[in-house]
Amino acid sequence: MGLLRSLPYPETSYACKEAARHYARLGASTLILAVRNFEKGNAAKKDIETTAAKGTEIQVWQIDMARYDSVKAFAARVEAELNRLDIFHANAGLACAKFTTTEGNETSITINVISTPSFLCPQFNTRPTVVITTSGANRNAKFPQKSEPEIFAALNTRTTQGAPTSRGSKGCVHGNESSSGEDDRKGSSTLIHAVTQGAKSHGQYLADCKIDAPAPVRDGNKDVQDRIWRELKEKLEAIQPGVTGNF
Repeated sequence: MGLLRSLPYPETSYACKEAARHYARLGASTLILAVRNFEKGNAAKKDIETTAAKGTEIQVWQIDMARYDSVKAFAARVEAELNRLDIFHANAGLACAKFTTTEGNETSITINVISTPSFLCPQFNTRPTVVITTSGANRNAKFPQKSEPEIFAALNTRTTQGAPTSRGSKGCVHGNESSSGEDDRKGSSTLIHAVTQGAKSHGQYLADCKIDAPAPVRDGNKDVQDRIWRELKEKLEAIQPGVTGNF
C-alpha cells in the first residue's frame, strides 16, 4: 500500500527524546532539552548521555508552552546565556481530546501555534535553522473556519477541529513500533533529516525524509495563509511587543 518506507539513519551533525539522542550522538557541543517536567527531563538526559559523543554537554531547561510568561522567560534565558543558536527544533505539541482554553485560546492553538514562534525573539549573530514538528493528520483537516472573518476567533470554539499550521511530519510512531514500520529511533530520523536539507527546504513541508506537497487545504490558499499570519502576528505582538521584527 506504499505505507512502509526505509528512512536514512542520520550520519551528519546538523541538528521527543530520540531526536535529541541523535544530536548528542553526532557530537553537538551543547544540547538543551526544553521540558515541562524537570524530573522527566533529567531522566531523559541521563539516558541520552549513555550514547552521546565525547564532549557533548546536555542541559535541561524548564518551560511550559501553555504559559506565555514561561515561554518568554525561556527565550530571555536563551538570549542571556547563549552566544549562538544553530538549530531550533520545535518538537512540543498537543492533541486535545476535549475542548479547553489556555491563555485565552483553545489549548492546542496556544501550545502548537502561538507559543512556538514566541521562542524566536532572541537576537543572534547567526540565523538558526528552525524545524517545527507536525502531524500528517493535517492532510485531513477540513478547516471550515478559513471562511470566517476572524479565523482564530472561529477556532476558539467548542466545535473547533483544528487547522494545519506546521511544517514537518515525523510519521506515526507509537512506543517501539509504528504503523509505518518505524521504531522510535528511526522515526526520529525524519526530524533530523529536516534540519540538514538547506535552502531548498526553507518554508517547505517534509515527510518521510523528502519535501512533500502541503495539505490541499493550505496549498493554493494564499489569501488564507496571509490572513492567518496577519492575525498570528497581532497575537504575538500583544504577548511580546516587537517580537515579529525578528522573523
